[in-house]
Amino acid sequence: MKIKKGDKVKVISGKDKGKIGSVEMVDRRKNKVIVSGVNMITVFEKKNSEKNKGGLKKIEGLISVSKLMLLEDDKTVRVGYKMEEGKRVRISKKTGKTI
Repeated sequence: MKIKKGDKVKVISGKDKGKIGSVEMVDRRKNKVIVSGVNMITVFEKKNSEKNKGGLKKIEGLISVSKLMLLEDDKTVRVGYKMEEGKRVRISKKTGKTI
């Protein structure tokens, strides 16, 4: 997977097209991620204590990696790989810099 936790990404398709956020969690099995402020869903939370009042709550939902592009200097870039000193590193296809 070319996107990692902490990366800044832009949504390129879907209802949240154009939104920018950082990756909070990566699910490699499903090939999906959670991005802050993107794909907000409403869930019902049951009351289970005096502090937790319950009710409707908005949280970020999973979004497919294919709908995201990595940002570098506030511009979208494609990601490639290159071997440096025996390690595989991510590079920007546009500039050739390591990410």
